[in-house]
Amino acid sequence: MPTEYPLAATVRNVVEGIAARQTSIYAISDAARQTYAVFALPTGNRAANPARALVIVRVIAEYILIDEDVSSPPLIDKLIERGISRDKIALLHKGQPMPSLTAMLSQVLRREISQYNGSADGITLLPVIDDKNRTYTVIAIPRNLQENSTAVVLLAQVADDRVIIIEDGADATLLDRLINNGIPRERIVLAYAGETLSLATATT
Repeated sequence: MPTEYPLAATVRNVVEGIAARQTSIYAISDAARQTYAVFALPTGNRAANPARALVIVRVIAEYILIDEDVSSPPLIDKLIERGISRDKIALLHKGQPMPSLTAMLSQVLRREISQYNGSADGITLLPVIDDKNRTYTVIAIPRNLQENSTAVVLLAQVADDRVIIIEDGADATLLDRLINNGIPRERIVLAYAGETLSLATATT
């Protein structure tokens, strides 16, 4: 089951609240990609009154991207009422530019890498965060360093508006965790599997 972070949960609750107050209005929640929408189903003459999207909104890292909003009052007002900062909301449907993709990718990667933290079976996982160089690592440190050596469990960096996964030896793959955070697959390069940045660029 994908993790739903607090910001995404807040957006989902607001979106579901819009649908709950009206008839023939339905909310759809894709928690796996943190995408939420409200649709008005057709009533009466379907040709004259077709189904339409009232709200389409995505959550990536700490940003809310509103792709469509014809609700009243506007979705942004409802989100601000919930305590969400205006600078974390991008009105893409109004022509506002998307926040820095590099910043969003780095935030997601930083958050996911930070979760690999703890000890089990004589091994301590230590996340190493280098925001300056946008490089993020998880190192496994054995309790007995005389018999076992340290190992790199995860190594990833953000470059050219993509997440490059150089090493992934974790059970729950970093790829899945990033996609669950709303990062498109084409923005992720699996360097450990032989993918290259130039190949990924050619496919986008």
